[in-house]
Amino acid sequence: MNDYASKVIASSTRQPLHVPQAALVGCDIAPIHPDVFRKMVKHPLTEKGIDSFNNDWNQAQARKAEAAK
Repeated sequence: MNDYASKVIASSTRQPLHVPQAALVGCDIAPIHPDVFRKMVKHPLTEKGIDSFNNDWNQAQARKAEAAK
């Protein structure tokens, strides 16, 4: 048998879900368009979690400032 050093490259990664699917089927490389990458890191639940954290942080800082008076 031939021992070729090959890599499997995914193509047409047009949606964020295509990236983990490519990894699950064993692709070594998955070129990702910047728009797809941005969509991968922007998710409504992530945004909600960040907003919740910021609100809690601001409330804690306000309580701390009030207690210091």
